[in-house]
Amino acid sequence: MITITAPTDEPTEQPLPIGEPPRRTRAFEATIALAALVLNSWALSRNGYGNVYYAAAARSMTSSWHNFIYASYDAGGFITPDKPPFALWVQAVSAKIFGFSSWSLLLPSAIAGACSVWLLIVTVRRVWGRPAGLAAGIALALTPMMFAVSRSSNPDAILVLTLVAATWTAERAIATDRYRWSVIAGTVVGLGFLTKMLAAGIVLPAIAAAIVIGLRTRWRRSFTHLALIGACFAGVSGAWVALIDLSPNSPFVGGSTDGTAWNLVFGYNGFGRVFGAGVGGGAQGGPPRGFPGGGAGPFGSIGGIDQFGGQPGVGRLFNADMGDQVMWLSVIVGVTIIAGLVVAVRGRRRDARAGSIAMFSIWLIVGYLLFAFAEGIFHNYYVSAIAPALAALVGIGVALVLEGGRMARLIAAASVAATAAVQLILLRRVAAFEWLRVAVPVLLGLTALSLAIGAFRPKLDRWRSAIIVGGLASALLASAMWIGSGMGRAETATFPDARPATGVADGPGGLGQGGLGQGGFGQGGLGQGGLGPGATSIDTAVLDYLQANTTTEKWILAVRSSMEAGSSIVAGYPLLAMGGFSGGDPAMTADRLAGLVDGGELRYVSTGGGDSFAGGGGGGFGGAGNISTGNISTLVAAACAQVDLTGIGSAGNAPTIYDCRGKGEAILEAAKATPATGGGQAAPPADGGAGRPVSAELTTCLTGQGIDATVFGQGPPDFTDPKIGAAMQACMQYLPSGGPNGP
Repeated sequence: MITITAPTDEPTEQPLPIGEPPRRTRAFEATIALAALVLNSWALSRNGYGNVYYAAAARSMTSSWHNFIYASYDAGGFITPDKPPFALWVQAVSAKIFGFSSWSLLLPSAIAGACSVWLLIVTVRRVWGRPAGLAAGIALALTPMMFAVSRSSNPDAILVLTLVAATWTAERAIATDRYRWSVIAGTVVGLGFLTKMLAAGIVLPAIAAAIVIGLRTRWRRSFTHLALIGACFAGVSGAWVALIDLSPNSPFVGGSTDGTAWNLVFGYNGFGRVFGAGVGGGAQGGPPRGFPGGGAGPFGSIGGIDQFGGQPGVGRLFNADMGDQVMWLSVIVGVTIIAGLVVAVRGRRRDARAGSIAMFSIWLIVGYLLFAFAEGIFHNYYVSAIAPALAALVGIGVALVLEGGRMARLIAAASVAATAAVQLILLRRVAAFEWLRVAVPVLLGLTALSLAIGAFRPKLDRWRSAIIVGGLASALLASAMWIGSGMGRAETATFPDARPATGVADGPGGLGQGGLGQGGFGQGGLGQGGLGPGATSIDTAVLDYLQANTTTEKWILAVRSSMEAGSSIVAGYPLLAMGGFSGGDPAMTADRLAGLVDGGELRYVSTGGGDSFAGGGGGGFGGAGNISTGNISTLVAAACAQVDLTGIGSAGNAPTIYDCRGKGEAILEAAKATPATGGGQAAPPADGGAGRPVSAELTTCLTGQGIDATVFGQGPPDFTDPKIGAAMQACMQYLPSGGPNGP
């Protein structure tokens, strides 16, 4: 007879004794975390609402429980952002408690960044001692990209917090052999999934290895821990997918091709990120998604920085756009991984230290390889997800040097000298703080020399701790100056980073803060919405006029994309973004539009208008996703009456708006008579394609790149052509950024 015994929450072996840290240690830890919070929140409101795309969603989510639960982008619950809801839930709660403001939206990220620093200190200190924990926390707090995302409304700071919290709970599971910590670990990673989907998965292999290697117990218990982690992760993430896909009241899921969370997970936000835009969901019409939730587009250069990561490859994270954001201590980290693995192998035992080395090393390696070779959607700030692993390994390296012998000092000296060389390369790329090019190599050179001499001179070796503290301060000096520069200016809303202000467009309306302004490239793509706190989608006089002429409707106006709707939603106007972020989501069909009109939920529809770079088009959302219903803009123009906006708002930038009240049947009839449009390009404009003339400077630049600029006067550029994309990026300084009213 076989007896099956249920798993219990009791350890089978005596865990390693873990003492409480002295009060002074706790005070140091709290001070570092508090300092990180001050850095993150200093003059926070100067960043405006941060990323308008997420700010608009947070505002809509405060209007009803339905919108909150489903993370609706608009007040009427039509479509969601292209991200899961956890970070937006936190922002919406903050806005509800403190009132909707810049500060209340950005505060959760600032707190998340500080909590990540504190949890990392505790996690590393419990295994490697107080100096290692403090070094890890300081290194994370002074990582430029970590600082940047902690001052942004992008979800990355909250994602990082879930990853660090998961490693903290994994360390607790290893130290105590209690199942409840594994349950919490899986749940926390599940919350990471609800923040940024599969990006949270980079920590799962690391935690699994730590449990197997670090837990001193029977193999069966180790695998039970792993099963609990996996089950809780699947349960939390799967519950959200089920809620969205099985509920009849859920909005269309932005970024998907069929409106389901399942498609978003494994398409646009899943394999599409790794293997390219041709896999899974994303924009089926209009220009490539390229900004808050988007993929690589031709406009990634902000202030000379390619915000789309550059070419995939092993050295990608060391390029001029990301190297100075995370890789200042990369040599020390690499040496720590090798030395730690050697120590673990020589020990030939399963213990907490071996598990810790494995956990942070695998986290870093998996994340590095994923980001370095991702061929799909990638933005520089994604690398914040590996910042805690880098910082933890710096702390572990400090512990190995303090505890090691002569060989450890010599290896440390060599790694510090190599770090000086790497930092000099990074510093020479930036035309700012040129004195650092001398100060940093000299200080690190003196540290390396002191460590080398101390390996043979016992008297000098007494000062080993002071030498290491000085060396760490020298190694972090440049990144601290980067953060100080970031504190002194408004952060780029959509692409957070922290670097000297030299070459960075700063201020409302520019490429740094205001996105591409109100004209942009084509009315179906990057026009009229801006990407930052300085952008305004539609003249408020026009919106006030429409609001005065609506009664029971959920929305006062339907526009093609979130780029047109975002700033207006933030300002409190109920707009509907029919095609999601860039207008490429197939959320709106003729049947659905007719139903909204006949049901009294929608009266006015905008098909764009105003000035644009290339005359605009019919919007991106009338493409492959709606092949049976034709182009929505064409249907609206054929079935509805154009609204006379003479004398209302800015005449040069007034959108084309149609009154569709009572026109549901007419829209359906127009759909039957209109040929379906496939592909992602917008329909030609009504004027035959005569767009804004291309400037002489832009024409010259594009010609030098081998592009015939005269074709741009006939319609929007073909953003899917890599040659055109590269030419646009090379000629960024000549592109119109503010439309007719912009700079």
